[in-house]
Amino acid sequence: MYKKVPHETIFIVSFILIGSGYLILMFAIAYWVFIVGLVLSGLGVGIMFPNVNIWTVKDTPERVRGRALSILTSTLFLGAFLSPIINDPIISKVGFSNIFLIGSIVFFTLISVPIVLIGKKIYRKKNRN
Repeated sequence: MYKKVPHETIFIVSFILIGSGYLILMFAIAYWVFIVGLVLSGLGVGIMFPNVNIWTVKDTPERVRGRALSILTSTLFLGAFLSPIINDPIISKVGFSNIFLIGSIVFFTLISVPIVLIGKKIYRKKNRN
């Protein structure tokens, strides 16, 4: 799939899905709306994780590839472990629905990173020609 769709574009789509899902979760008042938000954010995460792994394997030299993948896996599991510990004090201050707003803002802000990377690629291509 990478040959047709660059990693940066996949990140943009996944961040939009996760951010949109979190935004829907913030306003969810019915069970079905909650499910829609979870499905959208789950699709975004489902697209993002394989993309991160493929990008890591593709851009890492073979001699350190195992170390890079183990660091990536460790940080993902560490994030899953620390998430409730970090979010609990925030939830007690701002409320449960507002934590989804904060998460949505974070993911919509993260969209700028792959956009900048795409811009750099385009700029480099133009300057080579």
